[in-house]
Amino acid sequence: MILLGVLENLGIEPEVERIGKYKSVGDQLTRRTMSEDHHEMLTSLLDNIYTHWLDKVSAARGASVFKDQLET
Repeated sequence: MILLGVLENLGIEPEVERIGKYKSVGDQLTRRTMSEDHHEMLTSLLDNIYTHWLDKVSAARGASVFKDQLET
């Protein structure tokens, strides 16, 4: 959730220090859009969660149908 517009309407100016490339949680307070680094981090996280989910579903069903979808 990008909160900069809400904070501006309330007259609040956030102060955030960025420590590293992927330490971007403060971006939610200081930006109107997602940074490229934040987007890359979230995409990687969601890909990892999806792959883990497919592995579990495939194992439960005793099939590799879902794994085949990742390779195409």
